[in-house]
Amino acid sequence: ILNDPKQIAARQPSVVFKAKILITKNKFYESEKLLKDFLKSSPEEQYIDEARLTLAKNLYEQTFYYPAFKELIVLLLETKSGSYKKDAELYTEAIALYHIDPVQVKPVADSSNTKIKPFLLLLTGKMYLSQNRPWDAEKFFNQVIKDFPKSPEAGIANDLLTEKETTQDDRIIIALLLPLSRKETESGSQSLAWEVL
Repeated sequence: ILNDPKQIAARQPSVVFKAKILITKNKFYESEKLLKDFLKSSPEEQYIDEARLTLAKNLYEQTFYYPAFKELIVLLLETKSGSYKKDAELYTEAIALYHIDPVQVKPVADSSNTKIKPFLLLLTGKMYLSQNRPWDAEKFFNQVIKDFPKSPEAGIANDLLTEKETTQDDRIIIALLLPLSRKETESGSQSLAWEVL
């Protein structure tokens, strides 16, 4: 019974479902072990994408952000499902923007194959933008446009570059600090600040 392919196929959804329940009960170690065993023993099975996504969630919940990020990268490389790809990109971007430094993403982008490299380069640029480092971001956006001109990421990179150029303001702004009181000044006139208000 244990080696019967029908029994194994019927058990797959229950393994992933059990791992999800364990996560909700904060039994992260048990969930992680269950999912890793499942991924080792069933590398070609139907629920592999769901298992990987659940493992990434487990790692994220434990605040293991970089391992969760790496698990999502594996999912992006291996999935054939458009919906899992979109979910993985969304979660990868959220983890990267809020929990990882761009320096950690760059080596992953450099070593990635062309399937996800445009996504990772664009993501690195977005990370630099979120850190208010537009010149670093610009390098990555330009690389996406140059190396992958027909990719959807190239269009997004181009839009972000255009937006950066239109919002970038090189003017010098001079500000004055004025007292905000109604007291008479030495010359007897009202405060300049009060007149401006």
